[in-house]
Amino acid sequence: MKLHSKILDLSLPKNDQDILVRILEYALIISIIIIAIIAETSILKDQIAVII
Repeated sequence: MKLHSKILDLSLPKNDQDILVRILEYALIISIIIIAIIAETSILKDQIAVII
């Protein structure tokens, strides 16, 4: 019976939720940084092409 209640209880413990939120925050920050780097390099390529 405990197994069934464990399976049905999909809510994570508080500690796991905090870890999940932290991971998602880091993933968001990293993706923003990657997008910024890609955008910056493409802008620099355009500027170099204009200079040449």
